[in-house]
Amino acid sequence: MATNSPNITLTVDGVRRTFSLEEFERRLDGAVHAQGGYESAGLIAQSASLLFIVQAGFILLETGSISTRRGVPVLVKKILCSFIVSTFFYLLFGFGIAYGDGPFFAGGSGYAIIGAPLCDNDTCCDGVEGCSATEKNLLIFRLAQAALSGTILSGALAERISVEVYLVYSSITSCIFHPLVARWTWHESGWASVRHDPLMFGTGVVDFAGGAAIQVIGAVPALILLPIVGPRRHRFRGNAKTVRLPWQNNYFTLIGAFLIWTSWYGLLSGQMPRNTDSEGVMARAVVNTTISAVVSCITALILGLKYERRMDASNASAGILSGLVGSCAGCATVSAESAVLIGIISGIIYFSMSHFLITYHIDDVVDVIPINLCCGIWSLLAAGLFSEQHLISRAFSIDQDTAPCGIFFHCNGLGPRLLASQLVFTISIIALVLAGTGLITLPLWWFNALKDDSETLFEEGEEEDDSGRSTEEEEEQDERAVVSRVSSLVAPTPTTPLNEDNLLLRNLQNVYPDIDQLNVVSSRA
Repeated sequence: MATNSPNITLTVDGVRRTFSLEEFERRLDGAVHAQGGYESAGLIAQSASLLFIVQAGFILLETGSISTRRGVPVLVKKILCSFIVSTFFYLLFGFGIAYGDGPFFAGGSGYAIIGAPLCDNDTCCDGVEGCSATEKNLLIFRLAQAALSGTILSGALAERISVEVYLVYSSITSCIFHPLVARWTWHESGWASVRHDPLMFGTGVVDFAGGAAIQVIGAVPALILLPIVGPRRHRFRGNAKTVRLPWQNNYFTLIGAFLIWTSWYGLLSGQMPRNTDSEGVMARAVVNTTISAVVSCITALILGLKYERRMDASNASAGILSGLVGSCAGCATVSAESAVLIGIISGIIYFSMSHFLITYHIDDVVDVIPINLCCGIWSLLAAGLFSEQHLISRAFSIDQDTAPCGIFFHCNGLGPRLLASQLVFTISIIALVLAGTGLITLPLWWFNALKDDSETLFEEGEEEDDSGRSTEEEEEQDERAVVSRVSSLVAPTPTTPLNEDNLLLRNLQNVYPDIDQLNVVSSRA
């Protein structure tokens, strides 16, 4: 016996309209989805805007760390040119590789901004109004992520490679390495994704904010390139641990670090899942990231005070960035207590690895290897150690019964599997980027096209300032002037040796580390 479905009558501004229950539910769902779509589109647009500020932060951070006067305009050209070139190639190839429809390895649509997941109509959004705007804003957000991954390498190789060579590596990173790893971890068809079926080791890989897809793959090329291009000239004169090249500016470094910290929240909010607990996930990610950055900064400052006998602004800025990177993968899947521990270990990793590089005369200008590579790897491993099952379920919108957890928690024996998955995936992407970087570097090295001595203090440089003097001549003349001034200030004895208790000597050692090997002869003798 057929039953009639109830009708619903609405009166709006004196106009009565009658709907069947099914039609009313369909229209109500459409209105809810539309509102959510428009809100998501606005949030993603704001997140992308914040993420673009990272480029300004990198410019200031690197400008405060380099030593040549000509390095600043070259740096700006590098950052701006790489961003423009990376944008072009990412729109052409990268977005399709990462987020196009297709198999688990690479997408088969979305190239040159054509086809799914970008929609000029509602056909690929199942008729949901507002979906198209969300997907197009996601394109801009993903573009900013790709540009971030391609910019990281610049800080490691500052003052030693040309703009043209840097553009090659930046473009390959942004348009090939990043899209591939982003697809494998974030796209539902990616072979390492927690949403993929079947799951890698039964768990998939937990990486909420790009510990692998942004930080690690952006820094790995430095492992090959830094030993080849070598250190900047005069970087390791005398006692390598105390050398400070001229014209460095800690004000720029700190401002750049705080700009990056501010824009980092855009990276987190853009990754927010579109589900009923999205606000809770975002709040947890923001709080944990902040905790990790603060604790890591304090840890780096304490270590600097203990082993370097000073509170260094560079340790503060690097400690902040280490905490941000160290919390990338698990910021939305760990507790606040775990975030404290992640921050402490991130600060220790940065400080120890930075001194390790200095010991072996590896000139990493802004500590890309300690911060982005080592702390990026730590973030992936930390997610495998401290992630909680219910938090992974909320962060990635998956069923809690099948969600994995960290090794310190019990969830059907999936803890060790998640850690193994994180470790295997990390090794896999490092091997991929090393192989790709090697193929690019070999012909450049063979034709001696890697080093660019015209913009650097690398070789026996002839770089001159506006007065016509070379940098080396200027430094030697300044040093002679300072020593002459010292000679007129010391006691009038034929030979007055300087000792560690002399305040003047300690002040001079901040500028000229080798002064402890000199005996100053008084001009009054």
